[in-house]
Amino acid sequence: MRACHPVANIGRFLLGAWQVTRLGWDGMPARTMRLRGTARFSACAAGLLFEERGTMAAGTYLGEAVRRYIFRLEGDGAADVCFEDGRLFHPINLEAGVAHVRHDCAPDRYEGRYRVLTPACWLLSWRVTGPRKNYRVASRFIRKAPASPREQPAGEAARPAEGTAHGPANAVREAARWNQWSCALQAPGAPPRRLSGERFD
Repeated sequence: MRACHPVANIGRFLLGAWQVTRLGWDGMPARTMRLRGTARFSACAAGLLFEERGTMAAGTYLGEAVRRYIFRLEGDGAADVCFEDGRLFHPINLEAGVAHVRHDCAPDRYEGRYRVLTPACWLLSWRVTGPRKNYRVASRFIRKAPASPREQPAGEAARPAEGTAHGPANAVREAARWNQWSCALQAPGAPPRRLSGERFD
């Protein structure tokens, strides 16, 4: 497994817009979900507001999907991820570039892993089990070039534009094994498969 990229300041790292691609599998029966969209972290009174908007295809559904969280900054590399109503989802610390998290939503359990591959790419996987839920989700976030100076994380040098040696295009190449990694998250017994037209390498 490749080394993770440490995050010295989680607020500065996350601030701005990210291209998100997500694959999900339902355990019984095996069904596939995919989403493409934009996740944006913006400053708010508590720390950072996370808002994700994208197009989701799941079964016969095809339409917009929106979700929001609040990241309450607790230290340079740490934050509490909360629902919109303020309830705690899970704490996170990315100082080592990787974090294993858990959320109990009785009688079901969420187990997640964050992995920061580069300053412009991070992964998030979830395994959800219980009597009501049984699925796995793999998400990849690629940093978008700042649309305005206000989206540039404070105290950081300007990030390379798309297609430069260390920009988002290179992050895609550095995450070339993401498709294999996401296929490994298939529900037990379900054969690994690519979605039609989906390529991440």
